[in-house]
Amino acid sequence: MSLRQFVSLGLYTFIVAIITWYVVLQWHTIPNTINTEALSIPTAKSNLLSAAGESSEHVKAATLSDLAQTIDQSTPARKQDVSFVPAESRLTQDLQRLNRAHNQLLVTNDQLKERIAIYQKLLDDNEIMFAEPTPTQLDLDAVNAHLPDDFVGLTQYWDSDKKARFNALLAEPKNDNWAFDMENQINDFIMLHEYGQNVRVTSVNCKQSMCEIYGYHSDNSLFQLLSQDLLTQPWFMPTITQSNSSNAKNGDIKFYTLVSF
Repeated sequence: MSLRQFVSLGLYTFIVAIITWYVVLQWHTIPNTINTEALSIPTAKSNLLSAAGESSEHVKAATLSDLAQTIDQSTPARKQDVSFVPAESRLTQDLQRLNRAHNQLLVTNDQLKERIAIYQKLLDDNEIMFAEPTPTQLDLDAVNAHLPDDFVGLTQYWDSDKKARFNALLAEPKNDNWAFDMENQINDFIMLHEYGQNVRVTSVNCKQSMCEIYGYHSDNSLFQLLSQDLLTQPWFMPTITQSNSSNAKNGDIKFYTLVSF
C-alpha cells in the first residue's frame, strides 16, 4: 500500500469514527432525559391528588366563604405543581441539537476531503514513491581482510545500522593527526584505568569521524564500568556507540565497539 492510499484511508477512518462517537454519545443522553421527565409525571399527579384531598377536608370543616378563600389559596399551588416541560419538547430540542451537530460534521468532512485531494495531487505531481529499505549487507571478503578470525563471528549479531556504519568506517579516509591523538588517548585511558588490567586491547583504529575498538576482557561488570568512565571523558564524547561481545576460546570475553563522533 502506498503512502497516498494509507493517508486517505487513515483520514477517512478518523472522520467516520468521530461522527459515530458523537451520535452515540448524544443518543445515550436522550433516554436519561425521557426517564427523568417520566418520573416527574407520577410526582405531579400525586401532588394533585394530595391537594384535592386537602381541599375536601376544608369543605367539610369551613363555611362557604372560608371554602372560597381555601380554593383561591390552593389553586396557585396546584398550578405550580403541574408546571413541567413535556418530554416531547425536550426530545425535539435534543433532535434539533443532534441535527445541527450532524450538519457541522458534514462540513468538516467536506473540508477534510478537500485536504486529502490536495495531498493526493501533491503526491501525484511529485511522483513520490516509498519503498521498504533493503537490509545492509557486509562484504565478507572485506570483513575477513579487516578483522582477525576470532572477531569475524561477532558480525553475525550486528543489525543493519551497525553494518552500514562498519562499511562507512572501511570507506572513510584517515585523518592522520586526529586519528593518532584519539588512538593514543583511548589506549592510555584503558591502560591507566583502575580496571584496565582486566582488559586486553587488540586494536584501536580511528579514521576521521569514527573509531573501532576490539579486544578481550575477563570481567564483564568491570568492563562496563570502564566503558562508562570512557564515555564521560571530555575529549571522547561520542554521538553513537555500539558494542557487542561473545565468549572467546581462552575463557575471556571478546568485544567489538564501534564509535561515531
